[in-house]
Amino acid sequence: MALDFPASPNINDTYTFGGVTWTWDGSTWKVLGRFQFTSSETDPIFTASPANNILNQNITNWNLSYGWGDHSVAGYLTSTGSVGSHTDVTLATLQDGNLLRFNAGTGNWENWVPNYLTSYTETDPVFAASVAAGINATNITNWNTSYNWGDHSLVGYLTAEVDTLDTVLTRGATTTQDITTTGKVYFSNNFAALGDLPSATTYHGMFAHVHGEGHGYFAHAGAWTQLLDTGSSLSELADVSTAAPNTNDVLAWDGSNWAPSASAGGGGGANVTISDTAPGSASAGDLWWESDKGRLKIYYNDTDSTQWVDASPPLADPRTPVHVGEVELWQGGNQITWLGSNGVTAAIRATEGGGGFQSPCIRVTFAQPFSSSDSYTIQATVYNPSQIGDVYQTSIRKTGPQHFDFQVYNLTDSVVATDFKVAITIYAI
Repeated sequence: MALDFPASPNINDTYTFGGVTWTWDGSTWKVLGRFQFTSSETDPIFTASPANNILNQNITNWNLSYGWGDHSVAGYLTSTGSVGSHTDVTLATLQDGNLLRFNAGTGNWENWVPNYLTSYTETDPVFAASVAAGINATNITNWNTSYNWGDHSLVGYLTAEVDTLDTVLTRGATTTQDITTTGKVYFSNNFAALGDLPSATTYHGMFAHVHGEGHGYFAHAGAWTQLLDTGSSLSELADVSTAAPNTNDVLAWDGSNWAPSASAGGGGGANVTISDTAPGSASAGDLWWESDKGRLKIYYNDTDSTQWVDASPPLADPRTPVHVGEVELWQGGNQITWLGSNGVTAAIRATEGGGGFQSPCIRVTFAQPFSSSDSYTIQATVYNPSQIGDVYQTSIRKTGPQHFDFQVYNLTDSVVATDFKVAITIYAI
């Protein structure tokens, strides 16, 4: 009969069979006592059995579990069922996507259609107001490209202009471009002789001064054309003959040019004098404008005497007025009306100060001026005054050959009148 040693012994464990005691030294079973020998048995059948791996601890655990009792009769839950079968779950009509949430008021879990956010778009008003809000991918790409160009401050570009126009022109003084300026351009287009002028075709429109000729010229139609000035003579005009004239010659048109020619009248022109007094000497046909009276006179020979006679129609009768009308000042001196000769106007004039009126006055202006302030006289009569029975007086001041100023003064109240009518009559003298 084979020995049945314990499985998984510990060191110094013993086993007795047939009056022989064996002890385990950690590797083999040895006989204690008189029969001391080393023996080791290998049981291939036991080794192949699952029991070969059972330890004392396994047996201890199994015995402990057996002591817990038969779990099949303990009434444990054997299936979960559905969510709604639980006593603390209350379900209404179910929909896809429902969730369970706890209701503290009822103490139950209840199905619920979630209303949480499904999407969200953020708007940042601070960022939107920032200049950074306008930055886009193209800006960033361009800035990165610019950054890769390198630090321009280290490249040595020109930072200050040291050239002057003079130094620039040494490198090239011609251009086909327009030059525009709102300032002045000072230059000297001075050439010594006509032959020094450049091509009139190339520089069409150019102006130049030829010192030797003492004239200005401009380029036109492929040629340089002289400009007339105060030093030019008639013969320098293109359609005037260059033939030398004789004394008292006149220019006459010969069909193609103006040329010197003897006067058909056989004599010189009349002398004209402008003066307040007659010329000291005169010849028949001379003219005299008598400036103080505005009369044109001619020195006339009537076969036995010579004298100045009016060349214009006789003067009007001095008793006949040149202008007649009335001035009305009304609305407290703020409105004025002229009724009378055409061309005459009346206006309220502010205080003159100095030697003139010291308060507002009325200015009457003629359509045509007299030859002088002394060539006319004024008659002014006040009527329809605002204060019946008061005494009024006009004060007149001639201010030129074409107008005069006046005021009406209330002598009774010692004030300047502001509402009245004045009849005005102007005579030539």
